[in-house]
Amino acid sequence: MLGQNRWQIELLANLDGLPEKGAALVATWPKPLEGSGFPARVFAIH
Repeated sequence: MLGQNRWQIELLANLDGLPEKGAALVATWPKPLEGSGFPARVFAIH
């Protein structure tokens, strides 16, 4: 995925509290230099 300039966010919690339609996710993360993983903050807006 990273070779295609795409990101993958895993192990999100509490998604069952969101509606099936109409919610938006906003993800922020630090820009890694040579890491294979890093923490992300994900917010849901509904």
